[in-house]
Amino acid sequence: MARVLTYDDLPPDVQANLDLAYRAFSRRRYDEAIRGFTAVVDAYPAYIHGVFTLVRALRASDDRASANARLSAAAAIAPDDPRIELGLAWKALDAGDARDAEALATRALPRIEPELRGNVLAVLARAAEASGRTEDAARLFLEAYEAGTMLGWLEEHCRLAGIEYLDPGPDTIAPWPTTAVARRWMYAAIEAALVEAARAKDPAVPDGQVLITGCDGTARLTAAWARRAGVDRPRLYQALANRGGYCDCEVLLNATERDGADAFALVAGVIDGPLDEVVAALEDILYGDAPSEPVRLDPDAERLEHCLGIYLDEASARIPLQVTDRATVGWILRAMADRPPTRARLRLLVGFTDQAPAMALAGPDGATLRIKELDDGPVPSDLDAAWPDLAAQLAALRAGLPGPGA
Repeated sequence: MARVLTYDDLPPDVQANLDLAYRAFSRRRYDEAIRGFTAVVDAYPAYIHGVFTLVRALRASDDRASANARLSAAAAIAPDDPRIELGLAWKALDAGDARDAEALATRALPRIEPELRGNVLAVLARAAEASGRTEDAARLFLEAYEAGTMLGWLEEHCRLAGIEYLDPGPDTIAPWPTTAVARRWMYAAIEAALVEAARAKDPAVPDGQVLITGCDGTARLTAAWARRAGVDRPRLYQALANRGGYCDCEVLLNATERDGADAFALVAGVIDGPLDEVVAALEDILYGDAPSEPVRLDPDAERLEHCLGIYLDEASARIPLQVTDRATVGWILRAMADRPPTRARLRLLVGFTDQAPAMALAGPDGATLRIKELDDGPVPSDLDAAWPDLAAQLAALRAGLPGPGA
Protein backbone atom coordinates (compact mmCIF):
# COMPACT_ATOMS: atom_id res chain seq x y z
CA MET A 1 0.00 0.00 0.00
CA ALA A 2 1.46 3.38 -1.04
CA ARG A 3 2.17 6.03 1.55
CA VAL A 4 -0.41 8.82 1.51
CA LEU A 5 1.20 12.09 0.42
CA THR A 6 0.54 15.50 1.92
CA TYR A 7 0.88 18.93 0.37
CA ASP A 8 4.32 19.34 1.96
CA ASP A 9 5.55 16.15 0.27
CA LEU A 10 5.10 17.67 -3.20
CA PRO A 11 7.72 19.67 -5.14
CA PRO A 12 7.43 23.48 -5.01
CA ASP A 13 6.35 23.78 -8.66
CA VAL A 14 3.55 21.24 -8.05
CA GLN A 15 2.47 23.12 -4.94
CA ALA A 16 2.25 26.32 -6.99
CA ASN A 17 -0.02 24.61 -9.53
CA LEU A 18 -2.10 23.16 -6.69
CA ASP A 19 -2.59 26.60 -5.19
CA LEU A 20 -4.11 27.74 -8.47
CA ALA A 21 -6.36 24.68 -8.60
CA TYR A 22 -7.57 25.13 -5.03
CA ARG A 23 -8.29 28.80 -5.72
CA ALA A 24 -10.28 27.87 -8.81
CA PHE A 25 -12.23 25.27 -6.81
CA SER A 26 -13.05 27.75 -4.03
CA ARG A 27 -14.38 30.15 -6.67
CA ARG A 28 -16.42 27.39 -8.32
CA ARG A 29 -14.45 27.50 -11.56
CA TYR A 30 -14.73 23.75 -11.74
CA ASP A 31 -13.40 23.19 -15.29
CA GLU A 32 -10.19 25.00 -14.35
CA ALA A 33 -9.98 23.13 -11.05
CA ILE A 34 -10.48 19.75 -12.76
CA ARG A 35 -7.64 20.43 -15.19
CA GLY A 36 -5.31 21.50 -12.40
CA PHE A 37 -6.06 18.63 -10.04
CA THR A 38 -6.03 16.04 -12.81
CA ALA A 39 -2.47 16.98 -13.76
CA VAL A 40 -1.29 16.68 -10.15
CA VAL A 41 -3.22 13.54 -9.25
CA ASP A 42 -2.12 11.70 -12.40
CA ALA A 43 1.47 12.29 -11.36
CA TYR A 44 0.90 11.80 -7.61
CA PRO A 45 -2.07 9.44 -7.11
CA ALA A 46 -1.27 9.10 -3.38
CA TYR A 47 -2.01 12.78 -2.79
CA ILE A 48 -5.43 11.93 -1.39
CA HIS A 49 -6.55 15.46 -0.56
CA GLY A 50 -6.07 16.36 -4.20
CA VAL A 51 -7.97 13.27 -5.30
CA PHE A 52 -10.87 14.09 -3.01
CA THR A 53 -11.04 17.72 -4.16
CA LEU A 54 -10.94 16.52 -7.78
CA VAL A 55 -13.85 14.18 -6.98
CA ARG A 56 -15.81 17.11 -5.54
CA ALA A 57 -15.14 19.20 -8.64
CA LEU A 58 -16.17 16.34 -10.94
CA ARG A 59 -19.37 15.77 -9.01
CA ALA A 60 -20.14 19.50 -9.10
CA SER A 61 -19.73 19.27 -12.89
CA ASP A 62 -22.08 16.26 -12.93
CA ASP A 63 -19.34 13.89 -14.13
CA ARG A 64 -20.13 11.13 -11.66
CA ALA A 65 -18.48 8.39 -13.74
CA SER A 66 -15.07 10.07 -13.64
CA ALA A 67 -15.51 10.91 -9.97
CA ASN A 68 -16.30 7.28 -9.11
CA ALA A 69 -13.31 6.03 -11.10
CA ARG A 70 -11.04 8.35 -9.13
CA LEU A 71 -12.57 7.16 -5.87
CA SER A 72 -12.01 3.51 -6.73
CA ALA A 73 -8.36 4.17 -7.51
CA ALA A 74 -7.87 6.15 -4.30
CA ALA A 75 -9.61 3.49 -2.23
CA ALA A 76 -6.92 1.02 -3.28
CA ILE A 77 -4.30 3.38 -1.86
CA ALA A 78 -6.06 4.72 1.25
CA PRO A 79 -9.15 2.59 1.98
CA ASP A 80 -9.49 3.90 5.56
CA ASP A 81 -9.09 7.58 4.76
CA PRO A 82 -12.30 9.32 5.98
CA ARG A 83 -12.38 11.56 2.90
CA ILE A 84 -12.40 8.53 0.63
CA GLU A 85 -15.07 6.93 2.81
CA LEU A 86 -17.17 10.06 2.38
CA GLY A 87 -16.71 9.93 -1.38
CA LEU A 88 -17.66 6.26 -1.46
CA ALA A 89 -20.73 7.09 0.65
CA TRP A 90 -21.76 9.60 -2.02
CA LYS A 91 -21.24 6.89 -4.63
CA ALA A 92 -23.38 4.46 -2.62
CA LEU A 93 -26.19 7.01 -2.35
CA ASP A 94 -26.06 7.56 -6.10
CA ALA A 95 -26.52 3.83 -6.52
CA GLY A 96 -29.46 3.77 -4.11
CA ASP A 97 -27.53 1.81 -1.45
CA ALA A 98 -28.50 3.75 1.69
CA ARG A 99 -27.25 1.02 4.03
CA ASP A 100 -23.71 1.05 2.60
CA ALA A 101 -23.69 4.86 2.52
CA GLU A 102 -24.70 5.01 6.18
CA ALA A 103 -22.02 2.50 7.18
CA LEU A 104 -19.31 4.42 5.33
CA ALA A 105 -20.41 7.78 6.74
CA THR A 106 -20.67 6.39 10.26
CA ARG A 107 -17.05 5.20 10.05
CA ALA A 108 -15.88 8.51 8.63
CA LEU A 109 -17.68 10.83 11.05
CA PRO A 110 -15.35 10.56 14.10
CA ARG A 111 -12.25 11.06 11.94
CA ILE A 112 -13.32 13.52 9.27
CA GLU A 113 -11.80 17.01 9.23
CA PRO A 114 -14.14 19.63 10.73
CA GLU A 115 -14.87 21.43 7.45
CA LEU A 116 -16.26 18.18 5.99
CA ARG A 117 -18.32 17.14 8.99
CA GLY A 118 -21.47 18.70 7.55
CA ASN A 119 -21.09 16.65 4.38
CA VAL A 120 -20.89 13.42 6.37
CA LEU A 121 -23.93 14.36 8.47
CA ALA A 122 -25.84 15.15 5.26
CA VAL A 123 -25.06 11.64 3.96
CA LEU A 124 -26.34 10.16 7.20
CA ALA A 125 -29.47 12.31 6.89
CA ARG A 126 -30.18 11.13 3.35
CA ALA A 127 -29.58 7.53 4.34
CA ALA A 128 -31.96 7.92 7.30
CA GLU A 129 -34.64 9.41 5.05
CA ALA A 130 -34.21 6.60 2.53
CA SER A 131 -34.71 4.13 5.39
CA GLY A 132 -37.93 5.85 6.49
CA ARG A 133 -36.43 7.45 9.64
CA THR A 134 -37.80 10.91 8.98
CA GLU A 135 -37.20 12.40 12.44
CA ASP A 136 -33.58 11.23 12.43
CA ALA A 137 -33.12 12.64 8.95
CA ALA A 138 -34.53 16.04 9.96
CA ARG A 139 -32.28 16.18 13.02
CA LEU A 140 -29.19 15.20 11.02
CA PHE A 141 -29.85 17.79 8.32
CA LEU A 142 -30.09 20.47 11.00
CA GLU A 143 -26.81 19.28 12.52
CA ALA A 144 -25.28 19.28 9.04
CA TYR A 145 -26.30 22.91 8.55
CA GLU A 146 -24.79 23.87 11.90
CA ALA A 147 -21.55 22.13 10.91
CA GLY A 148 -21.32 23.47 7.37
CA THR A 149 -23.97 26.22 6.90
CA MET A 150 -25.12 24.96 3.49
CA LEU A 151 -28.60 26.34 2.90
CA GLY A 152 -29.68 23.19 1.07
CA TRP A 153 -29.31 21.22 4.30
CA LEU A 154 -31.41 23.75 6.21
CA GLU A 155 -34.05 23.58 3.50
CA GLU A 156 -34.07 19.78 3.73
CA HIS A 157 -34.52 19.96 7.51
CA CYS A 158 -37.47 22.33 7.11
CA ARG A 159 -39.06 20.08 4.49
CA LEU A 160 -38.83 17.02 6.72
CA ALA A 161 -39.83 18.88 9.89
CA GLY A 162 -42.84 20.57 8.28
CA ILE A 163 -41.42 24.08 8.70
CA GLU A 164 -41.91 26.80 6.12
CA TYR A 165 -38.64 27.54 4.38
CA LEU A 166 -38.03 31.06 3.10
CA ASP A 167 -35.32 31.07 0.47
CA PRO A 168 -32.96 33.95 1.39
CA GLY A 169 -33.03 36.69 -1.22
CA PRO A 170 -33.36 40.44 -1.67
CA ASP A 171 -37.16 40.25 -1.59
CA THR A 172 -37.39 37.89 1.38
CA ILE A 173 -37.81 39.15 4.92
CA ALA A 174 -37.47 36.17 7.22
CA PRO A 175 -39.02 37.08 10.59
CA TRP A 176 -36.99 36.82 13.76
CA PRO A 177 -38.16 34.07 16.13
CA THR A 178 -36.93 36.02 19.13
CA THR A 179 -36.93 39.54 20.52
CA ALA A 180 -34.49 42.27 19.55
CA VAL A 181 -33.31 42.38 23.16
CA ALA A 182 -32.50 38.66 23.24
CA ARG A 183 -30.51 39.03 20.04
CA ARG A 184 -28.22 41.53 21.79
CA TRP A 185 -27.39 38.73 24.21
CA MET A 186 -26.80 36.37 21.29
CA TYR A 187 -24.36 38.69 19.56
CA ALA A 188 -22.42 39.35 22.77
CA ALA A 189 -22.20 35.63 23.59
CA ILE A 190 -20.94 34.74 20.11
CA GLU A 191 -18.43 37.59 20.11
CA ALA A 192 -17.00 36.58 23.48
CA ALA A 193 -16.58 32.97 22.37
CA LEU A 194 -14.95 33.95 19.06
CA VAL A 195 -12.51 36.27 20.81
CA GLU A 196 -11.60 33.53 23.28
CA ALA A 197 -11.04 31.03 20.46
CA ALA A 198 -8.95 33.49 18.45
CA ARG A 199 -6.73 34.40 21.39
CA ALA A 200 -6.22 30.70 22.13
CA LYS A 201 -5.00 30.18 18.56
CA ASP A 202 -2.86 33.30 18.42
CA PRO A 203 -2.53 35.65 21.40
CA ALA A 204 -1.14 38.33 19.08
CA VAL A 205 -3.93 38.22 16.48
CA PRO A 206 -4.80 41.80 15.38
CA ASP A 207 -8.12 43.12 16.64
CA GLY A 208 -9.44 43.40 13.09
CA GLN A 209 -8.87 39.68 12.51
CA VAL A 210 -10.17 38.34 15.82
CA LEU A 211 -13.67 37.32 14.70
CA ILE A 212 -12.50 35.56 11.53
CA THR A 213 -9.60 33.85 13.32
CA GLY A 214 -11.87 32.54 16.06
CA CYS A 215 -14.49 31.21 13.63
CA ASP A 216 -14.29 27.62 12.40
CA GLY A 217 -16.78 28.12 9.58
CA THR A 218 -19.66 26.57 11.52
CA ALA A 219 -22.72 27.86 13.36
CA ARG A 220 -21.87 25.98 16.54
CA LEU A 221 -21.76 29.07 18.77
CA THR A 222 -25.05 30.36 17.39
CA ALA A 223 -26.53 26.91 17.96
CA ALA A 224 -25.22 26.78 21.52
CA TRP A 225 -26.79 30.14 22.30
CA ALA A 226 -30.13 29.16 20.73
CA ARG A 227 -30.30 25.97 22.81
CA ARG A 228 -29.49 27.91 25.97
CA ALA A 229 -32.03 30.64 25.23
CA GLY A 230 -34.73 28.20 24.09
CA VAL A 231 -34.97 29.81 20.63
CA ASP A 232 -36.30 27.99 17.56
CA ARG A 233 -33.05 27.15 15.77
CA PRO A 234 -34.30 26.53 12.19
CA ARG A 235 -36.22 29.80 12.16
CA LEU A 236 -33.29 31.65 13.72
CA TYR A 237 -30.94 30.30 11.03
CA GLN A 238 -33.34 31.40 8.31
CA ALA A 239 -33.57 34.91 9.74
CA LEU A 240 -29.78 35.13 10.07
CA ALA A 241 -29.13 33.74 6.58
CA ASN A 242 -31.56 36.29 5.17
CA ARG A 243 -29.25 38.93 6.64
CA GLY A 244 -25.95 37.35 5.57
CA GLY A 245 -25.32 35.50 8.83
CA TYR A 246 -24.36 31.88 8.11
CA CYS A 247 -21.29 30.89 10.14
CA ASP A 248 -20.66 32.48 13.54
CA CYS A 249 -18.37 35.29 12.38
CA GLU A 250 -20.80 36.21 9.59
CA VAL A 251 -23.54 36.57 12.18
CA LEU A 252 -21.49 39.36 13.74
CA LEU A 253 -20.00 40.85 10.57
CA ASN A 254 -23.20 40.84 8.52
CA ALA A 255 -26.41 40.16 10.42
CA THR A 256 -25.75 42.65 13.22
CA GLU A 257 -25.44 45.48 10.71
CA ARG A 258 -28.95 44.73 9.44
CA ASP A 259 -30.26 44.44 12.98
CA GLY A 260 -29.40 47.89 14.26
CA ALA A 261 -26.01 47.10 15.74
CA ASP A 262 -24.95 50.74 15.98
CA ALA A 263 -28.20 52.15 17.33
CA PHE A 264 -29.04 53.14 20.88
CA ALA A 265 -31.39 51.95 23.59
CA LEU A 266 -33.08 53.19 26.74
CA VAL A 267 -32.53 51.13 29.85
CA ALA A 268 -33.77 51.26 33.41
CA GLY A 269 -33.60 48.74 36.20
CA VAL A 270 -33.75 47.83 39.84
CA ILE A 271 -31.77 45.52 42.09
CA ASP A 272 -33.44 43.72 44.99
CA GLY A 273 -30.97 42.60 47.63
CA PRO A 274 -27.20 43.08 48.05
CA LEU A 275 -25.40 44.87 45.22
CA ASP A 276 -22.03 43.14 45.39
CA GLU A 277 -22.81 40.23 43.06
CA VAL A 278 -24.49 42.44 40.50
CA VAL A 279 -21.68 44.97 40.59
CA ALA A 280 -19.08 42.19 40.24
CA ALA A 281 -20.84 40.79 37.19
CA LEU A 282 -21.26 44.17 35.52
CA GLU A 283 -18.18 46.02 36.74
CA ASP A 284 -16.62 46.27 33.26
CA ILE A 285 -19.67 48.10 31.90
CA LEU A 286 -20.78 50.04 34.99
CA TYR A 287 -20.17 53.76 35.44
CA GLY A 288 -20.28 55.77 38.62
CA ASP A 289 -21.62 59.30 38.36
CA ALA A 290 -24.33 59.68 35.76
CA PRO A 291 -24.14 62.71 33.43
CA SER A 292 -26.36 65.63 34.37
CA GLU A 293 -27.87 66.04 30.89
CA PRO A 294 -31.44 64.83 30.29
CA VAL A 295 -31.98 61.37 28.85
CA ARG A 296 -31.88 61.42 25.05
CA LEU A 297 -31.93 58.54 22.60
CA ASP A 298 -29.80 60.36 20.02
CA PRO A 299 -26.84 61.77 21.92
CA ASP A 300 -24.45 64.17 20.19
CA ALA A 301 -21.40 62.62 18.60
CA GLU A 302 -19.23 64.37 21.20
CA ARG A 303 -21.11 62.60 23.98
CA LEU A 304 -21.01 59.05 22.63
CA GLU A 305 -18.54 58.04 25.32
CA HIS A 306 -21.43 58.32 27.79
CA CYS A 307 -23.28 55.54 25.95
CA LEU A 308 -20.77 52.72 26.32
CA GLY A 309 -21.84 51.54 29.76
CA ILE A 310 -24.64 51.88 32.30
CA TYR A 311 -24.97 54.05 35.39
CA LEU A 312 -25.91 52.64 38.76
CA ASP A 313 -27.45 54.64 41.59
CA GLU A 314 -26.08 52.60 44.47
CA ALA A 315 -27.96 54.58 47.11
CA SER A 316 -31.32 53.32 45.82
CA ALA A 317 -30.09 50.13 44.10
CA ARG A 318 -31.45 51.33 40.78
CA ILE A 319 -30.29 51.73 37.22
CA PRO A 320 -31.85 55.12 36.37
CA LEU A 321 -33.50 55.60 32.99
CA GLN A 322 -30.60 56.28 30.61
CA VAL A 323 -29.25 55.91 27.10
CA THR A 324 -26.77 53.22 26.18
CA ASP A 325 -25.68 51.53 22.97
CA ARG A 326 -27.12 48.23 21.80
CA ALA A 327 -23.82 46.38 22.08
CA THR A 328 -23.59 47.27 25.77
CA VAL A 329 -27.12 45.96 26.28
CA GLY A 330 -25.88 42.65 24.87
CA TRP A 331 -22.94 42.51 27.27
CA ILE A 332 -25.21 43.32 30.21
CA LEU A 333 -27.51 40.46 29.25
CA ARG A 334 -24.57 38.12 28.74
CA ALA A 335 -23.28 38.97 32.23
CA MET A 336 -26.76 38.37 33.66
CA ALA A 337 -26.90 34.98 31.91
CA ASP A 338 -23.36 33.85 32.74
CA ARG A 339 -23.30 35.05 36.36
CA PRO A 340 -26.89 35.23 37.62
CA PRO A 341 -27.02 36.55 41.18
CA THR A 342 -27.67 34.04 43.94
CA ARG A 343 -28.82 36.57 46.54
CA ALA A 344 -29.96 39.65 44.63
CA ARG A 345 -32.41 39.99 41.77
CA LEU A 346 -31.60 42.23 38.81
CA ARG A 347 -34.50 43.44 36.68
CA LEU A 348 -33.83 45.45 33.56
CA LEU A 349 -36.12 47.26 31.13
CA VAL A 350 -34.79 47.77 27.61
CA GLY A 351 -36.36 49.77 24.80
CA PHE A 352 -35.27 50.04 21.15
CA THR A 353 -36.72 52.37 18.54
CA ASP A 354 -39.68 50.72 16.72
CA GLN A 355 -39.47 47.65 18.98
CA ALA A 356 -41.63 46.57 21.87
CA PRO A 357 -39.80 47.10 25.18
CA ALA A 358 -38.65 43.99 27.01
CA MET A 359 -37.89 43.05 30.58
CA ALA A 360 -34.87 40.92 31.48
CA LEU A 361 -34.67 39.18 34.85
CA ALA A 362 -31.77 37.35 36.53
CA GLY A 363 -31.52 35.84 40.01
CA PRO A 364 -31.93 35.60 42.89
CA ASP A 365 -31.53 31.83 42.77
CA GLY A 366 -29.08 31.55 39.88
CA ALA A 367 -31.88 30.75 37.45
CA THR A 368 -31.26 31.29 33.76
CA LEU A 369 -31.82 34.69 32.21
CA ARG A 370 -35.46 35.34 31.33
CA ILE A 371 -36.54 37.89 28.74
CA LYS A 372 -40.15 38.92 28.22
CA GLU A 373 -41.38 41.31 25.54
CA LEU A 374 -43.87 43.91 26.79
CA ASP A 375 -46.36 45.00 24.14
CA ASP A 376 -48.33 48.24 24.08
CA GLY A 377 -51.02 46.93 26.42
CA PRO A 378 -51.17 47.21 30.21
CA VAL A 379 -48.48 45.64 32.34
CA PRO A 380 -49.31 41.98 33.10
CA SER A 381 -50.50 41.64 36.68
CA ASP A 382 -47.89 39.03 37.59
CA LEU A 383 -45.08 41.35 36.49
CA ASP A 384 -46.60 44.36 38.19
CA ALA A 385 -46.78 42.41 41.43
CA ALA A 386 -43.14 41.38 41.14
CA TRP A 387 -42.03 44.93 40.28
CA PRO A 388 -44.49 47.32 41.97
CA ASP A 389 -43.51 50.45 40.02
CA LEU A 390 -43.01 48.63 36.71
CA ALA A 391 -45.94 50.43 35.11
CA ALA A 392 -44.42 53.84 35.85
CA GLN A 393 -40.95 52.74 34.73
CA LEU A 394 -42.37 51.29 31.52
CA ALA A 395 -44.38 54.46 30.82
CA ALA A 396 -41.22 56.54 31.21
CA LEU A 397 -39.34 54.18 28.93
CA ARG A 398 -42.02 54.30 26.25
CA ALA A 399 -42.21 58.08 26.50
CA GLY A 400 -38.47 58.33 25.88
CA LEU A 401 -38.57 56.20 22.72
CA PRO A 402 -39.20 57.97 19.40
CA GLY A 403 -42.34 56.89 17.60
CA PRO A 404 -42.27 54.99 14.29
CA GLY A 405 -40.51 56.95 11.60
CA ALA A 406 -39.04 59.44 14.06
